[in-house]
Amino acid sequence: MAKACRISSSATRSAWQFARLSEAGLMPITASPAPCPLRVARTVIGPHLWLHQCPPGLLHLAAFSHARLEAWLDRNACPGGPVASRSRFRSDLTGFAAEGFALGPVGDDHDLTCLAAQVHDHAGRPVAVLSMTVPTSRHDRQPRAFRNVAAEAARSISARLGYGGRDS
Repeated sequence: MAKACRISSSATRSAWQFARLSEAGLMPITASPAPCPLRVARTVIGPHLWLHQCPPGLLHLAAFSHARLEAWLDRNACPGGPVASRSRFRSDLTGFAAEGFALGPVGDDHDLTCLAAQVHDHAGRPVAVLSMTVPTSRHDRQPRAFRNVAAEAARSISARLGYGGRDS
């Protein structure tokens, strides 16, 4: 992960996190901040958040198999539950999966904007999510720049894993 961290732009000076899904929820992947010009956060996103509450979790849900997603929805899509409309939620996840990218607040904290991009292996399977969290006031000034930094970092990591792109 230290190599993956070094490919990122130091100009953003924002918190980066690599997350993977475990039985406990979103788990930060340990990264070594020593050779990295960016801070590596391990506390913004973690098992204290539900998957649907942050962009990295949504990208993980978007990569679920149909059966696994249905099981998750059976537990979470109910009156008063976190997912009000199963069909709308599935539609949103389809969009995230197609783009390999999601952005939004972290939980209920609208002062932070989290940008998340899928990392793919050599076979094109999503294997991790790279996320970048910035103050919303900074993101709103340069949304395209932050999106490009997050997406390019995920593409670079994917390339190192042997992924040739969406057309491969």
